[in-house]
Amino acid sequence: MTDDVERLLQEAGARWRAAQPPPPEPDLSRLTQRRPGWRVPALAAASVALITGGLVGVGVLSTDSDQQEEPASTPPIFDSLAAVTVHEGAAVSATGILLDQGTGSVVLCEPAPEPSIMYPAGQEPPPSCSPLAIELAGLSEEDIAAIPGWTERQGVRFTGLLTVTGTFSDGRLEAEEFQEAEPSGLTVEEERFPLPCDPPEGGWRPATGDEEAQRAALQEEVDAHPELYSGLWVAYPEGDPTSPEVIVVGVAGNAAARQAQLQGIYAGNLCVASVPYSYAELSDVAERLTAAHTDWQTEIQPDTATVVLRLPVFTPADRELIGDDAALLTIEPLVRPIASSSEDLTADPTTTLN
Repeated sequence: MTDDVERLLQEAGARWRAAQPPPPEPDLSRLTQRRPGWRVPALAAASVALITGGLVGVGVLSTDSDQQEEPASTPPIFDSLAAVTVHEGAAVSATGILLDQGTGSVVLCEPAPEPSIMYPAGQEPPPSCSPLAIELAGLSEEDIAAIPGWTERQGVRFTGLLTVTGTFSDGRLEAEEFQEAEPSGLTVEEERFPLPCDPPEGGWRPATGDEEAQRAALQEEVDAHPELYSGLWVAYPEGDPTSPEVIVVGVAGNAAARQAQLQGIYAGNLCVASVPYSYAELSDVAERLTAAHTDWQTEIQPDTATVVLRLPVFTPADRELIGDDAALLTIEPLVRPIASSSEDLTADPTTTLN
């Protein structure tokens, strides 16, 4: 049944793409680069195109006076979801720490946030797992002992960050290779919070110190009407944090209708952007998904007007569950198909299980 559905989706996607005219190249030079490999590419691109396609406000979106660009077409949502969907028996990889349960069971997981408490040296508690976790299968005691980097603290054995490759089977990861991994070097500022408006005449103004009360009033307006806005965020021209900051407000629907009202509330540097979804719409989706799965985590991002869905593994059954909500999602699974990974998983040091 699943194979028939996959075949129908692929054929429908091929027919859709063949019918589309060649899209123009959008000018996204002002947007910062997104982290590769972890997000669903078409969903992220669609979010950027929608945010930059209809901006009004104190800042002005630059356009070609001789030719107005049409929004670039994007493939169907199911084409994008295929890049992160894990099927039974698929080759996969996952990055996280390993915890030895002490019962012959080893779990790979994303570490839970550590409490902000200063412990005396040597008395720090061991790490624990967040809900993003998957059990490793097919490991003997000798295999577990051969995994590199074990540390023991207060009776709990754990490793540093490892990338594990293997096969997805019956909800578990049959591990075949272990590789030391490094945390991502990208910061939130490098991949988020764009400023898609051109500066107004005279440029962005330095802060005068009188904006705090107005900013609080602007935040109150946005919070009071989740059905109208995705939220607000601070952005910097050219991504330079030493430059004057600009408040960007995401407006669901007709941003021009809100421009004068928002400028009346906040007289500082302001960019008003049209976004596809409001906070209320995003919140409804986030609540539905977390109610369906206790190990699913969601985060609403006002600047992309999407819900980031983090989950252990994304299966064909999950694709059916999210349904039409896929258009609002950026999916970040712990376990990923190897074919969709941009990382080099062959570099040393590695440990391969025979």
